[in-house]
Amino acid sequence: MNRESLLFMRLTQVQRQLLSNSTEVLTQFDLTNAQYDILNHLNGHDGCSQKELAQTLLVTKGNITQIITKMEKLGLVARKQEWKTKYIFLTPTGKELYQAVTSKLEQSHKEALAGLTGAEQKQLLKLLKQILKG
Repeated sequence: MNRESLLFMRLTQVQRQLLSNSTEVLTQFDLTNAQYDILNHLNGHDGCSQKELAQTLLVTKGNITQIITKMEKLGLVARKQEWKTKYIFLTPTGKELYQAVTSKLEQSHKEALAGLTGAEQKQLLKLLKQILKG
């Protein structure tokens, strides 16, 4: 196996492991990845439109509507309609949940990267950015 294929395989393994770790944390809070993505986006862009949210998260209009409706029933988000546009806001419950989940996720990420020194983590970040720039 050539070096590039081995690197690709290792990156894929790391991605799967990190996603598995994240899913494990989200499951503890009875959240899906999509629901956490919405909480995360709204934490920085509270009051964005439902359309903007769907475009940002790359999901269909129907799918985002279903997810938002479920989150609204759980008391995590609230919708406000102005003219033809629906705006989505985090509720106090949604904000609290976001903080709790994010804290656990950050701890999980820290544990996953514990085998690397701070300098190695910086180097890895730099290398990953180079790959993304392609």
